[in-house]
Amino acid sequence: MSRTKAKTRTKTRARAGARVKRVVREERVRAPLTLEQLCETALRLVDSEGLEALTMRRLASELDVGVMTLYGYVSDKENLLEGLAEYVLRGLPPVTDAAGWEAQLRAWFVALRRTLRAHPSMAHLFALQLLSSRPALERFEVQLDVLRRAGITGEQAVRLWVALLTHTLGFVLYEAPRLQEVATLGEEGRNERRARLMALPPERFPLVLSVVPQLVSTATDAQFELGLDCLLDGLRARFPG
Repeated sequence: MSRTKAKTRTKTRARAGARVKRVVREERVRAPLTLEQLCETALRLVDSEGLEALTMRRLASELDVGVMTLYGYVSDKENLLEGLAEYVLRGLPPVTDAAGWEAQLRAWFVALRRTLRAHPSMAHLFALQLLSSRPALERFEVQLDVLRRAGITGEQAVRLWVALLTHTLGFVLYEAPRLQEVATLGEEGRNERRARLMALPPERFPLVLSVVPQLVSTATDAQFELGLDCLLDGLRARFPG
């Protein structure tokens, strides 16, 4: 075979390969995008890089579609964040008054914390706009009705609910870096923190030194639920109805 024919055949194969790749890419772009896929991708991006990384342009790039395609599903960035919050909330249990308001709200906030523990960046979003979307407000409406049936209404109901919410969001933000430290450094990281505390002068910090084991292991279910139960106990005493 001559060198000229070999070069021609190589070019032909290259062009054919390029056409196949282009067709595959076009088919992928034309494949129908669902809101579920959009939210899954947005959440994956937020989990790996934080809320700051979530822009319409970046999300479109991750989905391999044009930015304008996204506007067929969400109206703007604010609407995207609302949809993302609702996507995360979807897996939480419904609240009813079947087992008493304390038990139902406790179960809901335990589930919320468990969900946010898997997606800690969402705690920042919830702190900003948990009640800005209609689906979230529908959940809040049900929870307010549970409290109303227990005789807790108006400002009292709002203050009670916000107390439980801020405890939950605050704890998620508190535990996130500690869990990340364990995931990144393992037991070695915890041992280093323990060693730094144990190096404190005992004449000045005798009580701190006595609780070092507890100080380096506070990001736990037990710690969260202790705070939640203390709040509920206090609220039950204030609103005995």
